[in-house]
Amino acid sequence: PLTRAMRGHDGLSALPHTYDDYLKVVERFLAKNADHIAPEDRRAALLYAYARNARGILGEGHVARALGCAVRCAAQARSPRDAMMVGRLAVGLARGIVGRARRRYLR
Repeated sequence: PLTRAMRGHDGLSALPHTYDDYLKVVERFLAKNADHIAPEDRRAALLYAYARNARGILGEGHVARALGCAVRCAAQARSPRDAMMVGRLAVGLARGIVGRARRRYLR
């Protein structure tokens, strides 16, 4: 259930700091409940939360913050499946950054 937490009409606001707030909530929850949540589940929750937020933050136009979140995501990767997800995230972020640069500089 934790990895399915979502932003939206039932969630946090759509303000620029919402992505940071979302991560703080997830991180705080995981820390407070570390005795009740298996380490692998905590790690997976962080992996998916960081990946999701990296994409969203880039969509808001914050390249450096998105890359920082992607690095935090990569630090949680432990399995080949995780590595594939991080690779897809990296490709998606690269495409997004190139697309933003094209729109900005080729007007």
